[in-house]
Parts: sequence; C-alpha cells; structure tokens
Amino acid sequence: MQPAMNMELVTDPLDREDLWPDLRTNLKLFGSCGHSHVLAFFGFSWGRHIYPDQWHDIPMTLVELEEQIMQAEEKGFGSLGSDNVYFTLADLPLRLSYSYESDIHLSYAREDDIVVQIRERWLSRGWLSETLKSRNYDR
Repeated sequence: MQPAMNMELVTDPLDREDLWPDLRTNLKLFGSCGHSHVLAFFGFSWGRHIYPDQWHDIPMTLVELEEQIMQAEEKGFGSLGSDNVYFTLADLPLRLSYSYESDIHLSYAREDDIVVQIRERWLSRGWLSETLKSRNYDR
C-alpha cells in the first residue's frame, strides 16, 4: 500500500497557453525519471463521453494520456483548464490534477526529485502564491 499523499502544491489560475506546455514538460519529466504509466481519471465534462458505464481510474502510458486528452479536446468533450483531469503515477504516490479552475494541483507523499523539479519550475514562473506554496494535510 502506498503512503497517503498528504502534501500539496497548488498553482495560481493559469492561462490556457501555459497548461499544455506544463503537462508535456511533466510527462517528459516522469519518463526521464523512469516512470511510464499513470492511472488517469477524467472529470464530468469529458468523463461522460469517455466512460461507457462505471467511472474509474484508467491505466495508461504517458503517451496514451497525452493522446487521450488531445482526442477528447478535438472531439469537444472538454478542455485542459476548463475540465478536470487527474493522473497518478502508477508506481509513486504522486498525483497531478489539472483543474476546471485553470490551476494545477500536485499532491504527494514525500518530497522527492520530481516534486522539487516541479515546485522550482512553478516558482520560477511565478505560478505559486506565497500563501499557497505548500499544504500539509491528512486525509
């Protein structure tokens, strides 16, 4: 059993043109760190078109995740920054959530190299408010 993801970073609301490059950068980062699979969950707007009946995490590769989001956008099922998509690394307690509020949540259990790299990138771009740099919570 993986440890609880009880820490979180949340960006400020971002411009749509920042979301796709960030997603692609994160997927490349995951791949370069040896991770190849995620468990993806799509929010209501596109989930109602993706899931035939019961909604659940969908195991997929990093490439499949990007393709699934692109295809869903092309079909008009939803869009990054306007609809929720969550994905958790299959072998690490780390989840990224691209929110309908156009912000990004990074939930994690421990601060490892991936978390540090994402946090430093977000800080350098001015995407983290001083008051919202990190939350530590128990769920």
